Amino acid sequence: MIEKYLSCEYVDMGREYPRFDCYGLVRWVRHYEFNKPLMPLLATQRADDKRMATRNAAEIAPTLTRCDIKQGAIAAGYKRNVCAHIGIVVSVDGRRMILEAVNERLGMRTRSIQQFEKEFTRVEYYD
Repeated sequence: MIEKYLSCEYVDMGREYPRFDCYGLVRWVRHYEFNKPLMPLLATQRADDKRMATRNAAEIAPTLTRCDIKQGAIAAGYKRNVCAHIGIVVSVDGRRMILEAVNERLGMRTRSIQQFEKEFTRVEYYD
């Protein structure tokens, strides 16, 4: 399932396959792979505007349910009180991993939940 996403291009404000930023990738995969409601487009959300990302996260969070780590859950990484990055929990060879859109140089990748969580002061999971 996730292989096709690993070759996608990182594009700031990317919301359509095959061009994504972190929000666009999570929004797309959550809806098209896990049959969850499509989250708002947030067409003006730039990857480097963490204040706007934090405000948007606060607005979207009440429409979601906090959950334990599970396939299809959104992983929201915070540095202090700022929503710095999001990814989505996927299964890779039976292991739960985070699928994420990182930046133009690294593109899309998966990494362990432990690696993802080390980068942030806290990580919240939402379904």
